[in-house]
Parts: sequence; structure tokens; C-alpha cells
Amino acid sequence: MAAFYNQPGNVFRTGRRDTLAPPANVDFVAMDEGVSNPKFARLSLGIIPATEDVLAATQIPLTLTVQPLAEIRSEETPVPMIDCLQGGPPRCSRCRTYMNPAMRFISGGARFTCNICGFASETPAEYYAAADNTGRRQDWHLRPELQFGTCDFLVGKEYWFKDREPKPVHLLFAVDVSEQSLVRGVPAAAAEAIRAALYDSGRPLPTGARVAIMTFDRACHFYNLGEASATMPQVLHVTDVEDVFVPLHEGLFVDPTANQASIQAALQAIAIIFETERVPEPALGAVTKAVYMAMHDFGGKLELFLSALPTWGPGKLKMRDQQAVYNTVDEKLLYDPASAHWKKVAEEFVEIGVGVDMFLFPGAYIDVATVGTLAQQTGGDTFYYQNFIAKRDAVRFTGDLLRAIHRFQGTSVQMKMRCSNNLDVVQMLGNFTPRGTSDLEMGVVDADKAVTFVFKHDGKLDPREPVHFQSAVLMTTLQGQRILRIHNITAPVTALISESMRSCDTGAMIAAIAKMAAMEVLKKPLKDIKQSVTELCVKILCAYRKHCAPSVNAAELIMPESLKFLPLLTLAVQKQPGLRTDHVNSDVRVVNHRLLRSLGVKDLLGLLYPRLIAIHALQPEECFADDQGTFIMPPAVRTAFARIEPGGAYLLDNGQYLLVWLKSDVSPQLITDLYGPGKTLDTLDAKDTTLPQLEALLNAQVRNLVAHLNAQSGTRTLVPQLARQSLDGSEILFAQGLIEDRGADAMSYPDFMVHVHRQVNALIAEQQQQASSYAPKWYSGQEHVY
Repeated sequence: MAAFYNQPGNVFRTGRRDTLAPPANVDFVAMDEGVSNPKFARLSLGIIPATEDVLAATQIPLTLTVQPLAEIRSEETPVPMIDCLQGGPPRCSRCRTYMNPAMRFISGGARFTCNICGFASETPAEYYAAADNTGRRQDWHLRPELQFGTCDFLVGKEYWFKDREPKPVHLLFAVDVSEQSLVRGVPAAAAEAIRAALYDSGRPLPTGARVAIMTFDRACHFYNLGEASATMPQVLHVTDVEDVFVPLHEGLFVDPTANQASIQAALQAIAIIFETERVPEPALGAVTKAVYMAMHDFGGKLELFLSALPTWGPGKLKMRDQQAVYNTVDEKLLYDPASAHWKKVAEEFVEIGVGVDMFLFPGAYIDVATVGTLAQQTGGDTFYYQNFIAKRDAVRFTGDLLRAIHRFQGTSVQMKMRCSNNLDVVQMLGNFTPRGTSDLEMGVVDADKAVTFVFKHDGKLDPREPVHFQSAVLMTTLQGQRILRIHNITAPVTALISESMRSCDTGAMIAAIAKMAAMEVLKKPLKDIKQSVTELCVKILCAYRKHCAPSVNAAELIMPESLKFLPLLTLAVQKQPGLRTDHVNSDVRVVNHRLLRSLGVKDLLGLLYPRLIAIHALQPEECFADDQGTFIMPPAVRTAFARIEPGGAYLLDNGQYLLVWLKSDVSPQLITDLYGPGKTLDTLDAKDTTLPQLEALLNAQVRNLVAHLNAQSGTRTLVPQLARQSLDGSEILFAQGLIEDRGADAMSYPDFMVHVHRQVNALIAEQQQQASSYAPKWYSGQEHVY
């Protein structure tokens, strides 16, 4: 509903136990008072059930979604950096929890009690300070780790990855120059995007960073970017892809500033030198072998551009996508890698600290389930540009590459989750390589990635004491520093089912449910997964009726404030491309599965329920800053075609794409104001994704709105793509974004609400019947009691 986005934001102080975190989809400012900002970590239940029985009664999974490097606003508490190069931060001697604001000092400061396991450890001599009888040190105000829920520790040799000295980031760009890539103009677009990322973004790579360039078709092509080749770089070709090697050491990775001339020359050459003899098959397996050898000693990032199914060399693949298996029990095989080879390659990349971002430009099946394993297991991104057209998609592609390179991120990543006694991690959800029940590794982690941890009780929690969680992420920054980012989360405990249910964070819960559903596609048919998602929604609402509102009339479907969007978001999960049961390309499904698994709560909610804005109804003050400098966002419209007004123009944003939908009877004056004089609905170029800069008020408002949505989204570059009614193929995407309408395989929102209500009543009646069957019976004296 429109109210999903039209909610007020405010200032949230994290240390207060009497208030719950604001919803993830509203704009708020968080002040860190000893507990991490909810933008970093978000619990599905703000008040934790004391026992497994209480948790089971709520039917709500207990999860914590951690987005460790999430971007925060400038007004919010910045993350402090603490120098611990000598010895590292103080830790609990038993469970190895890091020092945090919830630890209490005893014996005058000589010892400290761990908030996770309760063990009392000796305070290191160099860390000692006197403490009062409340457990607070006298120097607490000088110690950021004792004040803030989130801290960065700059750590030394004891924390190096595989005992390897950290170095500034090494970036390797590998560009597919096979026939299909050349036909689509990908090498030229990639060369321009790389050049823009390195030299036009206004954000140069850090000092000490190094860059290398490769191209590939049936052979691997290496570019000597050293000073000796400052004009036209030397290109070395390795044609034996079964026994590939790196033919040069000096000149492969170079300083992007000192060697700008040779890099620019190489990028210019990529766009033209392979045009004369087009080779149809890319040897991706050989490329990954070469990358492993080239980056083995220092790790870094691989930016990989691929346009066709790799059917040549090691790990070569075959076409296996068959529409005949769609919506059958065999369909799940299409979502699993076709070969163990690619899982092994991804594992090897994680072992040496390399993360992979994949930019895919397919015109046909490319087997994302297999080749995309490189990005999935290493923690990287998969950017998917189906039927790439340079004029339409190059701007978006360039923006995506810029963000992939310049966003806050780290390589050679290790992550650990710790929680209070009597809770255990039972599942981890996301894109990574697991190393245990609560440990994982990634080649790279960035500001847009999240990991969800699922917990269960292994004992009873004390309602008088809060429960604690600590996430630790160890990584090497782009600058070459080894840092440890710590997030600390605290929540109260209750023995009351109703209190816990009313504390539910629907966004965090539905994010976990969507991620679980995306993981289940390898085990169950899509139809069964969708049914289980609906059943969980019904069970949660039934539990609320039973335990929190038992006297409510059965004709009413009662939902608390915390759960009012649950049915809507449940329906939205089922309408994701990866879970729909109509005919959807298997590559598109897999991209969606992995996107669901990787996104943080806010971005995932935007993907599930897009924001729809009526451009034609913008008020003069909207889309500009107010007197306090706050952007005035226009109200959102419900995503249903019944809400579309005659002659309307709308902007649809789901964080992955941005559509400008124009109704067939849209006002000619609106088109003139937005696109300029002489433009009509029929003459607009659907491939043009830029808005001209005009004097018209509407033009300025929409340009401001697009810029603001880009700043808010972060995960993808949003460009305004035309979707004219009955004229453009992209109108299909617009229709799919109208979540409240009936789809090819899913109900409308009103019908779904009726269905859920009936299911809730049926489940309540069934439970009452079962309860009555177990009730004590009166005996007449004639019966025999056994």
C-alpha cells in the first residue's frame, strides 16, 4: 500500500530499551548509544522470547540480518577507528568476544565480565583503568569501544589473512571479446566504463592500488601496461587454454596514475583489435586459472565481463536450459551449478582473498547458475544486462561499474557471529562460503551486501537480563589496512508471546523469509515454496489472533501495527521473478535468487514492493529541498492499475531499475515539459535513458527525483527508461511492478487478503477442534476407564 512508503521518519537513539527500531523502509537518523545502528543490524523480533516454546508459538523465525558496511547518513554517529596494531582489541578469554559497551569491569577494573558468555577475564595490563562499583571504567569516555555499538579496529599481524601482509587493492579487468560480445558492442562499452571508473569519477583509487587488463575469446590476451609501452601496449596471447600461464610479471599490474597513458591505449585497442577476426567461444575457465595465478600472492578483485556461454577450454559448459522442465520437479536442477569445477574455482578464489563481480550481457542462455557461482561464493555482485544495447544500457552499466569499484568494501573477508548463552546459530543466509555454523569467508564484502543469521534456543533465557549478539568482520580495505568491524546488538527478553509478537520487525522477518525461499529452490518445486510462504503468513496471523486478540470477531482479520504489511509483503515475495511459476527464463530466476540472498533489509523491501510516484501530480514544492535542506519526497501511489489516473505519467522504482511509464493519453504538454519542444509520445526514443536539462519545473523535479532515488538506492544505477503504454516492451516490467494486481500465476492483493483470512479462520477452527478433543470427558458410570 502507499502507506508502506508514506511513513514519517525521526531520530532513533539505539541505547533505549523502551523503543523499537524504526522500519527499514522509512528515512530516519540513528544515534549510536552503545548498540549498533539498525542500518547495520536488524532483528526480526525486537523483544526475544525466553524459550523455544514461546518462539515456536509466535511462528516467527528469530533472525538477525547484518549489513556490516552499510552506508549511513552524515548526521548519524560515524564509525570510530581504534588503533590496535599492537596486540589487537581486548577479548573474552573463553568465547573470544571483543570488548564492547555491555561488558562490565569488576575487581576495581582488574577483570571484566563478558556479556556473551558471562566469563570473567583478566584485564590486560596495558588496557587497565580503574572502575567504579557499577562496572564502568573511569576512562570510558576516552574509549570508543566502550561507548559505541559499532567500531572499527585497525589490527596488526595477528589478524592478517593467511599470514599475508595486506596490500592496497589489486583490480583485474577481464573482458570477453568473443563474437557475441563484439556484436553487442560490449568491449567498447566496457573499455569506456573502465576508463570512466579509473579517471572520470572524481574518486581515484587509493595510493598503492594496482590495475591489470585481460581480454579473452578462445585464447587469453594479456596487456603489458608497464612504462616501456606507454603508447600501444604489448599484447601477449596464450592460446593453449588447457595449460594456461601468465606470460609476464612486470607490467601486468600497474599504478593507474603513473601508467595512465598505457592503460588508456589498451582500452582504446580493446574496442577495435578483435573486430577483424571474430571468435565465437569464450574460454572462461582458462581466464579463471590465469587470474588465480596472477593474484595468488595478494588477493583483490576481479571485474569480469562475459557475453556468451563459455563453451571452450577448462570447465566448458553446454546448453541445458529446456522450457520443457519448467514447473516440473526437474526444474530445480537448472538452479544448481552444472559442474563442480566452478564451485572449486570459486572456493580457490576465496582461499586467496579474491572477490568477483560479474557483468553479464547475454543474448541467449548463459547459465548464470554455473558461471555466477564465482560471484555468489566470493561475495561479489552479478550484474545482468539481458539483450544489451549500448545506447540504452551503457550509462547504467558504467554507473554500476563505478559503484562496484568505489563503494566502501573490503577483500579477504572473514566473518563470525556470537550470541548469548542458550542461543545458537542454526543457519546462515546469503552469498558467501561457509566455514562452520557461525563462521564464513568471502573474497569481498561491500556496502550493499548482507548476511542473515537464524537462531534457535538451546536453553532458557532470563527475562530479567538482555540478550546480546556480536558480529565481527575482518577484512582488508582498498587502502591496504587490515580492519576488524564489530557490531553489537542488545535486545530485552520476555516470557510473553504477545509482547514478543508486537515487537516484530516485519521488514527483517520478510527479508529472512525471502532469503530462505531463495535457498529452498535447490530442494523444492517453486509451487511448494510459494505455498509454504503463504502458510507461514497464515500461521503468524493465527498465532497473533490466538495469543493477542482471542476475543476478536472471526469476521475480522486483526493485525497489529508491527504486522500490518505482512500479507502484502508475503504476496510480493511470491511475485518475484525467481519464485513465479509461469515461464521465466532460468537465468533471470537465478539472478533474482542470488539478489534476494544478498540484499540488506531496506533494499530488499524496495525490490519486493516498488515505489510508484505520479509525475503528473507533483506539487510545486516537491522534489526540492525544504528550509532545513531535507528533500521533499512526493507521496507514493499504491501499485495497482486501478490507481492509475487518465493521462497519467508515473515513475516506478524497485532499486534495480527505474521506469517512466506514460499512459497512451498522456498530456502533450507534459511530454514537452519533460523531454523538450517537438517531442511527442510516438517520437520519443525508447533507447534514450537520459533526461535533457530544461527550464521547465517538471523537468527539474523529475531530474532531482532521479538523483535522489539513486542516492537512496545504492545497489544499482537508476536511469529513467521509457515504458510507453502499448508501445515499449519494458511495459512488461512496469506491469510486473504493480504488485497489488493479479498476475499470471498469483492473486491480486484484495483476493490474497480474502484467501489469508479464510485460511486463518480455518486454522483457528482446526486448532479449537483439536483442543476440544483433548478436553476431559464426563463419565456416566457405564463407561470403562482404562
